[in-house]
Amino acid sequence: MIKQQTATFSAGLDGLGAIRDFVRGFFESLEVERDVIDDLIFAANELATNVIKYGYSGGVGRIEIRVACDSEFASLRIRDEAPLFDPTQASSPDLTLPLEIRPLGKMGIYLTMDYMDDVQYHPLGQTGNEITLKKKLRKET
Repeated sequence: MIKQQTATFSAGLDGLGAIRDFVRGFFESLEVERDVIDDLIFAANELATNVIKYGYSGGVGRIEIRVACDSEFASLRIRDEAPLFDPTQASSPDLTLPLEIRPLGKMGIYLTMDYMDDVQYHPLGQTGNEITLKKKLRKET
């Protein structure tokens, strides 16, 4: 059986704590493994930050977060009304460069994609984005 919950947040950096708390609270209530929860919180924080800073450029907007869990996956869906941007097509940072000369940026999306087991992007018309992230649940042995 799939359990899910959806909430909508104002797009502002001051609302990131509420987004993290929402994701954490849902998955903790289902006793999902700590490392899975941490990866989903990281992803939600990173993608919401990018929507706020770059999608809405600090302007007014909304971010809808749906969290869900079944017997195999924990998932997170993020929807916004910002200009189209497919994070699955973002270029990867050059990890071969020494840190002192590596340009800032791109690490958050890179790590988010790396941490997840499945990532799907869908544009929502002319503006608006939906990204669904899935993380496989670990089975206790």
